[in-house]
Amino acid sequence: MSKMIRVLTSSVMVIGLFLAAGALPAQTHAARQTCAPGDLFNVNTGRPCSGNVSKGSGVCGPGAKFDTQTGLRCNASVPPPQYTHEYMAHDYNNDGSVDATDANYLLAVAVGSASCPSGKACDINNDGRVTASDALVLVKSVFDYTRDGSVTSADTSELLRVATGVISCPTGTLCDINRDGKVNTSDVLALQRMISGTVLGASCHTFTRNLALHMSGDDVAALQDALTQDGEAVENTGYFGPITSAAAKAFQEKYASEVLTPNNLTHGTGYVGVSTRNKLNQLYGCSV
Repeated sequence: MSKMIRVLTSSVMVIGLFLAAGALPAQTHAARQTCAPGDLFNVNTGRPCSGNVSKGSGVCGPGAKFDTQTGLRCNASVPPPQYTHEYMAHDYNNDGSVDATDANYLLAVAVGSASCPSGKACDINNDGRVTASDALVLVKSVFDYTRDGSVTSADTSELLRVATGVISCPTGTLCDINRDGKVNTSDVLALQRMISGTVLGASCHTFTRNLALHMSGDDVAALQDALTQDGEAVENTGYFGPITSAAAKAFQEKYASEVLTPNNLTHGTGYVGVSTRNKLNQLYGCSV
């Protein structure tokens, strides 16, 4: 049990490091909040006037930037609001922004100390359960500047383009990582440290060798951490025993279409071979 607590504590610390770096962006207010009685959306910003809102049907009033009933732009020259309905699904405390509070709440849901609020989306990776990996997805998504589903050196290059003024910071991402009011090379270096694992720490490991029963080592310990993040109860012992094997089987069957089917298998084997390693690296490798 103490081992399990240590693993969960590690996940909390990892997410805490991201949040300390300002990992989730506070949504900017384009104008002073202006919501008249009956308005569902702000006429100036397109943001909801209350936390839970469903689109109504309405028309744009004279001079309005956004429709007060639908949140849609009244003029094509007005930038679209960042606060989309999909974004609202992760605003767990309904305060109008997705930030550190929401990431911490999602982690509480993952470890069973809180419930997913009604109408919200907590299973971000759509695997049928809420685990620490969902909280990490929420945090990391803000650094995916290329919007290719991962955070790699390509995003470092993209952030450098922002820092040198070639492009603007992509909508919905955070470029001022160190929160000093500007985007420069120090932010690029901070992202490089995250990708290399200096900040990610125990949360990432690139699996390079096949693993099986009775093996031991740091990569076995990393496998146990990854399986725990994925929702399996595995102690971090560094030894590949029957419990780790059973958890590996469950992992393989969970991602059967990518791990088992290509090898003409229908049930997990517990042997961590190439297909299993590829999936582990996709989810928990250091180039996330």
